[in-house]
Amino acid sequence: MQALFRKNNSSDHSIDPRKQWSSIFGWVSIASWVIVYSPQLHENYVLKSADGLSIEFVCIWLAGDALNGIGAYRQGLLWTMIILAAYYCLCDIALIGQFIYYRRYFRDGKRIIKDSQHAASLDERTLLLPTAANGDHEEHQHPGSSAISCAAATHEEAMQEEGAAPSTWQGEALRYALALALVIISGVLAWYFTSAGDKKPSSGDDGGKDGRPAKEWKWDAQVFGWASAFLYLSSRLPQIAKNMHTKCEGLSLALFLFAVMGNLTYVASIMITSTDPDYLLENLSWLVGSLGTILLDFIVLAQFVSYAPERKARREDAKRAHASARAERESQALAARRASTASANGVEANGV
Repeated sequence: MQALFRKNNSSDHSIDPRKQWSSIFGWVSIASWVIVYSPQLHENYVLKSADGLSIEFVCIWLAGDALNGIGAYRQGLLWTMIILAAYYCLCDIALIGQFIYYRRYFRDGKRIIKDSQHAASLDERTLLLPTAANGDHEEHQHPGSSAISCAAATHEEAMQEEGAAPSTWQGEALRYALALALVIISGVLAWYFTSAGDKKPSSGDDGGKDGRPAKEWKWDAQVFGWASAFLYLSSRLPQIAKNMHTKCEGLSLALFLFAVMGNLTYVASIMITSTDPDYLLENLSWLVGSLGTILLDFIVLAQFVSYAPERKARREDAKRAHASARAERESQALAARRASTASANGVEANGV
């Protein structure tokens, strides 16, 4: 995709099938990366918790995006790519902001109210959460594992109370398939409209051998490229480790589906452009970073599948705990009403 977005002041507008397919895959990759953050931002907003994310994962990802943007600038890519890199950084910061905000002001998916005199104003589900009023974040197994399961259970109960039908794996699969199809269509349309005017004859003055882009080797860009590749690869490791404790609860599957699609189409756009050794060497850091990240993202996707029964079991445990606490509170309220009635009757008897 570097070749697609490298600045070019020449008049080369030849219609080369390889360049066209490279451009198509490049735009599909861009469409994937533009939307990749949205599912996780929405998941955090719905659950009022970002405990499914590893904060180390997001911070390292932010550093990788920042270096990638600097590398794009030094490599001479178009300003649109630099703006996209800045957009990625802003989305990373938004995820970090959600993590901090929901950790500070919410507990198990419900807002924390520390003033005890307002405790009675909390709804029933909030009162059932024993630590909701004091903001304690201690977990039984791992930081975030119990809280995110309770948040997910709270959300499911709220949806059931609103009459929403429970989701099925068939419905989820269809939703993800439609989302991926929409991304592909968006990328193809972006390619079509941006290349609509590229139909002039070629002057042949900016290409290298085999039709590949002329080599523009810049050592500083290569350093930033390899540094960002290392950060992208290492960023997944904290998330994979955290998933072993949270069982991928609170993590958006679509985040990693779009990431895989973005990296696959990114690699395809480079490989289709040319397989010349010099060209591949110039893009090696981006290829290594993308291919390695794809492998790690498939590990995360496998975790989603393998941990599904445990996620369901944890949510059911949280729901049973909610039901038990609800019954206990109702029993205590009934006992309090009976004691109050008995006391009032005694006062009346004494008055007589």
